[in-house]
Amino acid sequence: MSHVRESRILDAELAAENRRMARWVLVLVLSFFSVIIAVNVFMAVVANRNWTGLVVKSAYVEGQVFNEKIAEARAQAALNWHSELSYQQGVLRFGIFDAQGQSQAFEQASVTIGRPANEYSDMKVALAPAGDGVLQVAQELAPGLWAMAIEATNAEGQIYRRQLRLFVREDGKGVLQ
Repeated sequence: MSHVRESRILDAELAAENRRMARWVLVLVLSFFSVIIAVNVFMAVVANRNWTGLVVKSAYVEGQVFNEKIAEARAQAALNWHSELSYQQGVLRFGIFDAQGQSQAFEQASVTIGRPANEYSDMKVALAPAGDGVLQVAQELAPGLWAMAIEATNAEGQIYRRQLRLFVREDGKGVLQ
């Protein structure tokens, strides 16, 4: 009889040990998946707050006007114009010149300035004539890389567009990339 009693005690201890082990395994599995879910949620939130990587909001609409943009770019290239951009001490200067180096007069021009990796710092500013056909605007830019999209219109309605990258050094001087 004592042998049967010892066996029951051992079975009860073994069952209690199995329950403790089962709880421990359950805690480990739940902890493991909780950490994975928390990391995934964190990464999704960080990714959602950063740059989406989208260049255009609707690729379909952009695709429909693509041929028109190509025709405009070819017409601009046929004019044989070139432009020069400089940035020093908070002043952005932009000039458009013909094939002979003569300055082209533009009535209105604007530049969209922003960081290449996000839209948070994007700003659109108007360029004003500064004499000799040069357009300028006083705009403080922090050091680092800036993306610029310039659009100017002359009296005949011709549009000149150019996209540039400007690196602003710590001393406030800009260098085209």
